[in-house]
Amino acid sequence: MLINEAGISPRSVRYFFTPSSFAERIFFYPTRIGHYFCGRDYHFHSGSEVAMQPGHHFHYMIFLIKQGMMELELDGAHSVAARDAAVLFDCKRAHEYRALTDDLEFYWLVFDGPMSETFYTQILEMRDGAHTFPAADPAQLQLLFVRLLTYAELSARRPEHSLSELIYSMLCGLLAGPHGADGRAGTLVDRALGFMDQHFADDLPVDDIAAHVGLSTSHFTKYFRRQTGYSPHEYVVLRRIDHAKELLLSTDQTVKQIAYATGYNSEENFIRSFKKKVGVPPSSFRRYPV
Repeated sequence: MLINEAGISPRSVRYFFTPSSFAERIFFYPTRIGHYFCGRDYHFHSGSEVAMQPGHHFHYMIFLIKQGMMELELDGAHSVAARDAAVLFDCKRAHEYRALTDDLEFYWLVFDGPMSETFYTQILEMRDGAHTFPAADPAQLQLLFVRLLTYAELSARRPEHSLSELIYSMLCGLLAGPHGADGRAGTLVDRALGFMDQHFADDLPVDDIAAHVGLSTSHFTKYFRRQTGYSPHEYVVLRRIDHAKELLLSTDQTVKQIAYATGYNSEENFIRSFKKKVGVPPSSFRRYPV
């Protein structure tokens, strides 16, 4: 396969996908995917002729660095990506990257879909805006890349929902905190979860949870969201609502009794919180579980 870009080894592969109008409306879909082996001459930037074409700059891009090092300038921020690093950026924003070593090997995917911007924003928010970060499970991410590449090699088109499922799995993996990248933070969050599960029905300010694991409130909140995807407050609320559902369906306790049993200081606050999360008040849920 001839790839007419400087610095790319003949071992490299690149494939193109053309999504159906149906896929564009409801799925995640790939437009290009590749597995590159590069030398120091490899360099790409958003001001190049190919990057200015609509087919390039309307989408999002994921890298997985397999070997070597890459230097990136993404949306004004400089970073270096090495083995097992993931990279995520919006092709509509300024981007530039180059090989720093002669043994650079990386997988890449250009994708889009109706929910792409939502995932992109959430992943970056959990990474404090960093476009380059340790992959939570590099082996799993590589497997998903390989499966997409295998589909691309086939002469027949694969069902587009299969491609969408693989990209969705990639994005969910990027939402996860890196395994072992901050072992202390992960252990503290596990301790916090145990404490919260035991005391969710008590008055449980976030300050008290943070103090239990020996962190400041701001640091604990950041670590907790990064590891779980929830804020501590939201986790407690959802834990209370889940328990309230069980009590509504398995006991004869009144709504007021259940409110206090699940940590609320008034029946009114419980009803308001329950309806906000579930869509119906507790009394309606008891009659018609949804």
